[in-house]
Amino acid sequence: MTDTDQAWTHLQREAKAAMAGRIVDMFAAEPDRLARLTLDAAGLHLDLSKQAWSLAGLDAALALAEASGVEAARARLFAGEAVNRSEDRAVLHPALRAPDGAAFAAKGEPVSSEVEAGRAKMRAFAEGVRSGAVSGAGGRPYRAVVHIGIGGSDLGPRLVWEALRPLDAPIDLRFAGNIDGAEIAHALHGLDPAQTLVVAVSKTFTTQETMANATAARDWLRASLGSDADAQLVAVSAAPDAAAAFGVAHERVFAFRDWVGGR
Repeated sequence: MTDTDQAWTHLQREAKAAMAGRIVDMFAAEPDRLARLTLDAAGLHLDLSKQAWSLAGLDAALALAEASGVEAARARLFAGEAVNRSEDRAVLHPALRAPDGAAFAAKGEPVSSEVEAGRAKMRAFAEGVRSGAVSGAGGRPYRAVVHIGIGGSDLGPRLVWEALRPLDAPIDLRFAGNIDGAEIAHALHGLDPAQTLVVAVSKTFTTQETMANATAARDWLRASLGSDADAQLVAVSAAPDAAAAFGVAHERVFAFRDWVGGR
């Protein structure tokens, strides 16, 4: 039996024992339970002490992580090594979340300054939309944003909006993440094309569902605004040339590298 097998067996044994007991009894038996099973990080307070696992179970879980090489794998990821072996890519989401001044590299290529420039561009554009400095056709302010994506290009922004949206939002934000034509129809219904910003999010800008919805939205804009329609488009993509070919102005393409994304 390998060290990993033994660690799994130990963890399963401790989990079974914890499930057979009562959490209140664990507090009595483990005086340092609250201190060891609570954590403050990144503005979050995590309290696992009220869960049905013991401190012995915690130690067993940490031993399994060590036997499985989790820390070494984490170090390779943060170092920008090609941990996505099927595509020979780094997976550097930590670089996107790091504060300014970080020094991440993807397969040896420094990327943090590029990330900071991309975030600054997005921030300036978003603030311009909110203030009215960035406007729609005829200089009218945007009153609606339609976000088009699927999977990871949809769920994250949708989650943030659901969690943080104000009770009385000054801009109506809608999502289309389904190939069913009813979804894009509902997203566009009742909106003024001249005051609607369409954001298409696709890593390759070839995702069939996303491109079908983006094309429908672009056609909706063009039917009303003619040659001014493409100024209402924004793209987020690792294929900026494809986004430009679709009709998105270069300054409204927010590019990212292929080390962002799933798989």
